[in-house]
Amino acid sequence: MTRHRIYPEDHLATAGRAELVAWLARERADLLAQLAGLDERILCEAPITGHWTAKDLLAHVAYWDTFFTEMVIIALAGRAAEVPDVTLDERNAIIYAERRAWPLRLALATLDNARAGFLAAFDQAPMETLDTEHTFGWGRASLRRIVKWRGYHDSDHAAQIEAWRQQRQ
Repeated sequence: MTRHRIYPEDHLATAGRAELVAWLARERADLLAQLAGLDERILCEAPITGHWTAKDLLAHVAYWDTFFTEMVIIALAGRAAEVPDVTLDERNAIIYAERRAWPLRLALATLDNARAGFLAAFDQAPMETLDTEHTFGWGRASLRRIVKWRGYHDSDHAAQIEAWRQQRQ
């Protein structure tokens, strides 16, 4: 499920840093808004997709923000090739297993800290380098594309939660 509705793709292709950061903030706010009115028990116990609860999804999103923070830092240091390839399904299973027992407050705190770290790393990138392609161990990407992936990831999970909520009603 994707609903990348805040800006059309062509706008993000030319957006400046402030616009990209504002877009990320909107996508994150929408993700969190999907949790409004749900009590902690539901957030931690009700499966949304497979066995994953809302809390599990938040811990998962936090992990990937941290992963991409490191990717940005390494790319800015000129060492992008050091970022290894990852198998998403395998990595997601590991994330789930490692973070499944986390309390909601830890998932939320980690989510906030991970995004702050990502934004701090992104802030270090000179504007003229946002569209420079970096060759990672898994392929090529620009910092702009990495930023877009972060926002789309939030949007995708917001859509999952929204669909789950509609089914519950």
